[in-house]
Amino acid sequence: MSIVENVKDLKSLLTPKEDKPSEGNSSSAIKAEMTYHDFGYVRAGDCRANIDTLEPCLLSVVSRKTTEMTQNQNLIEQHRVKIQKEIEDLRGQKKQKSNDLDAKEKALAFEEKKIEDYRRKIAEIRENPSQVLGGESPSKANFFIGLFIILMLTGYLFVFYSSTSYSAFFKEFTISNSGVVEAIFDAQALQKAWNESWTELLLICLIPAVFLGLGYLIHRFSDNNKKEKGNAVKKTWSILKIVFLLIVTFLFDAILAYSIDEKIYDLNRIITDPPFSVSIAASDVRFWLIIFSGFVVYVIWGLVFNFVMDAYYKLDRVGVSIRNFEDRIAASKQQCNTINSEIQTLNNEIARIDAEINQKNVELDQNVIIVNEIHLAINDFVTGWLSYMTKLNYSESQISEVNLVAKRVKESIN
Repeated sequence: MSIVENVKDLKSLLTPKEDKPSEGNSSSAIKAEMTYHDFGYVRAGDCRANIDTLEPCLLSVVSRKTTEMTQNQNLIEQHRVKIQKEIEDLRGQKKQKSNDLDAKEKALAFEEKKIEDYRRKIAEIRENPSQVLGGESPSKANFFIGLFIILMLTGYLFVFYSSTSYSAFFKEFTISNSGVVEAIFDAQALQKAWNESWTELLLICLIPAVFLGLGYLIHRFSDNNKKEKGNAVKKTWSILKIVFLLIVTFLFDAILAYSIDEKIYDLNRIITDPPFSVSIAASDVRFWLIIFSGFVVYVIWGLVFNFVMDAYYKLDRVGVSIRNFEDRIAASKQQCNTINSEIQTLNNEIARIDAEINQKNVELDQNVIIVNEIHLAINDFVTGWLSYMTKLNYSESQISEVNLVAKRVKESIN
């Protein structure tokens, strides 16, 4: 016989019956006011706590409790109110998630538009940088030509000032090497300085750096002067700095020229000649040739260096602007990925809430079945059953078997 049939047969046990006067009236005839605990005790007595009859009895309890709950209008109404409140709460959550979803979609559209704008800016900068960034259009040709010239002039100034400083500080002139060329250029200056002392070599190698450093300072002051628009005081101060550096450079060249010219003059001087002086140096072509061979080239180097740096700034400004927009594009793409992930999460949340709402609507239309109440009824019945077994001193293993059957029945209705 199936479990369902057993349940149908045993439901009659829970139906109130009239008491008969005969002594053979079965103890399983249950009154309407009998509790499940009492019914469990009585039923265990009827079957001598036969474990095989326990499960059908429990299913009968489930059936009766289910019928009671479905016929209880107050319980049904409470259940409906509870479910409707849960549905309203879920709809409120869905509305909030939908609003969040709309905001995220707008944010995504905004970031995507920013990416398109940045890409358009990059294309405009590459096509016409002067119009987008202002100023003249950068020219790579001008930059590389200027760079080539500045490298040549730097090499010239190094050779000139290293040779001139060696002649001024260390060289001993003789009649055979007292000409203008020998005074300005000594092809073996570095070799001779190395042979004499490494510190001497170091000195004549570093002296050209002094002039190059002065030239760089002139460029910086000139650059600052361009930036000081509308500030007359700072602009004048920058001009004065440039003039001061040019004077210092000229005086440095003049001292070198004077020292060399003096050595050559004293070498060729006769007794009747006057001592070497500034007036004699000023009237000597050799003195001015030494000065202008260094100073004029130095000024040209400064002008070319300024031109090269300006060209580099223009090229670099274009590159920096493009890299800046590319960094912004990368940041916006990362933001888009984050927003897309959040949108996916919100869509999943909305789908989950919709599924819960549908489930609640199904529960609203169904009979009220509260599992916990059924479990309590089963527990009461089993407690009565066990009370009978304890009274008759059933073994622990038999009692444990009852608990296992009760557990299996409760799990089947979860």
